[in-house]
This record gives sequence, structure tokens and C-alpha cells, in this order.
Amino acid sequence: MSVPAAVTGLKEALSSAGPVLPSGELLTDPAVLVLELRQYLFQDWIPVAHASELGSAGDRIRCSVATREFLLVRHTDAKVLAFRNRCLHAGYPIVEAGDPSNGAELLCKYHAWRYGLDGELRQPQLPAMSGAPCLQRYGVALVGGLVYLHPSLQKPETEPVAPDTADWLPHARTMRHSIELSVNWKTLACEPDRMARLLPPSAQGRMQPCGRLAWFAGSEHAAALVRLAPRDACATTVSILLMSPPGAARETVSDWPPGIPAVVAELPCEPGSARHTFYTDYLAALQTQA
Repeated sequence: MSVPAAVTGLKEALSSAGPVLPSGELLTDPAVLVLELRQYLFQDWIPVAHASELGSAGDRIRCSVATREFLLVRHTDAKVLAFRNRCLHAGYPIVEAGDPSNGAELLCKYHAWRYGLDGELRQPQLPAMSGAPCLQRYGVALVGGLVYLHPSLQKPETEPVAPDTADWLPHARTMRHSIELSVNWKTLACEPDRMARLLPPSAQGRMQPCGRLAWFAGSEHAAALVRLAPRDACATTVSILLMSPPGAARETVSDWPPGIPAVVAELPCEPGSARHTFYTDYLAALQTQA
């Protein structure tokens, strides 16, 4: 796969001693996102849920990692399994918004293909197959109350990056929010502390990186997991999972401060700045996976 000119241009710019202003194509070119999806965004553990959201056998939740949607399921043996949320038959979603959040099996309602909680196809039976077809599994790890997903079929070479958390986090109450923004994901990821403004004051703090496009912030009173899911080169979903101690009052997120993405995109990357460090690490990751 050829490397887009915007990426090679960034490499040349970062090698200079002065400030760097990423080109507009780096934030808008679909070819750049294709490269990022293949070599950057799907190559690391990502925290996507809290264990309490999958507390009982048969519980299931959907989660998006960039352009892919996954299905997390609590199996009867207490393990959490992860599959692509896509039926083997025609690729339709197995679980959609509004579907039951618990059940003894997984049902694709388009053509009634049924799967066990382990992802094995139950109906219809396909006699020509040597074994029952099964949904492809992805890596899952539970760390400190958070559920991590590895969105690549390759065997993970590293362990999940666990943030510093409060003792109550494994028993937290949770609430989900999402915000749709018409910006490239890098505009937000290059200065993640700006996203802390979305969080309730009790959960604001240093945004600790805990996987690709994921950050954790919190205090002894509240915490939040913030993830970015690029939809296309110019659209990003900000997913926020608020967590509070058992018995504490629920809080909510704030409105996105107007104009911030546009302002950030126009700022040059001064050497030594957080934005300059982000783009240096970003480029190194692309080259490592090439």
C-alpha cells in the first residue's frame, strides 16, 4: 500500500527544527484514514466497557472501534468474549440498538441465524461443513474493572495499559454518553486534555492514555473513560463512560466547548509541545507497523 503524500510530508516536516503545521490533507484525505486503520488504530488493546455492563451470563453490549463494530458477550463460564457484530450469512448486525441486552443465544433477526454465547452457529445446521461455523473471536482482557478489546485477529504482543484507578472502580456504577463531531480524530487526540472539559468536575483530571484513542481520567469521587471512534476522515464519535462509586449520585457530561476543534487544527506544533510529541509518536507507530 502506497503511503499518502500527507504522511510523507509530515515526516519531512517533523525532521526540521521549527514548528510544524500538519497539512489539511492529513486531516481530510480518506487514504490517510485507510492507512491508519490498517497500521495504527487496530494494533493495540483498547478499553471499551466496564465489567459491570456484562455482569450476568448472556449479557451483551455493542462497541465501536473506529469503523468496526464489535459484540461483547458474557459467556456461561463467566468469561467475556468478543466478536465482530456481523452475521456469517449476509453480514447483517447480530445485535442492534433496542435489542434485548441479555439472552441465552445470539439471534440475527434478518434470516434467523442463531449462535450460542460462544459464537458457534446453532441454526441453521450446515451438513456440508466439517464442524459448526463460529464467529471469529477477538482478544479480551479484564483489568481493574475495565474490559479491554484487541481489535486485530493477530495475537497481542503486549498487555493492556492499565491506568491508575481508585479502589472502587471494579464496583462502579456506569453511564454512557456519545458526542458526534465533524472533525478528524487527530484534531482531538493531539491534545486530549481539552476533552476533559466534557467531563463533570469530579471526574476531571489528567487524561491518562490507556490504549489507542482511549484515555482515563478520575479522582476518588468519579472517573471517566474517553474513547475516539473515527467514522470517516472528517467525522469522529467521542464515547464517554462515566463511572461513580456505589451509592454516589450520577453525573453527566457537558456540551462540547464551541470552536475548539477548529482552533486546535490551526495551531502549529511547536517542538516539545504535546501536539508535536503526538505526531512524532503517531508517525513512528505507522512506520513500525509498515
